[in-house]
Amino acid sequence: TMGPYSLLLFFSAVLLLLLIYCLHPTHIHHWTLGLQMCWQTVWHLYIQYQLYWLQETPDSRLLLAISALMLMTQRVSSLSLDLQEGTITSSFQNSSQDLSVLIPFLSYSLNFPALLGG
Repeated sequence: TMGPYSLLLFFSAVLLLLLIYCLHPTHIHHWTLGLQMCWQTVWHLYIQYQLYWLQETPDSRLLLAISALMLMTQRVSSLSLDLQEGTITSSFQNSSQDLSVLIPFLSYSLNFPALLGG
């Protein structure tokens, strides 16, 4: 039912995987939190543009997606801080170039009952 707005969440999850893949764990939290907050801010500004400039009410599915995006920001930033502090480790950083080790990070960040239920 989310339709094209579900891409907002998928983009955040893919961004997290790319950052885990590309960055050293000591730098991952700053980049993840910064990019995630920028992505979220763009969508909040778009809602403000719709409300005040166009005088339209935003689609309720967009508002639900933004709500889930805010929860996703919390999950992604928590995960990136755990990676930076060494609480959890990415086996991708330590061993082979197999992308299947990123699946636990993807499943954690896209846990839809937690995203939609709070």
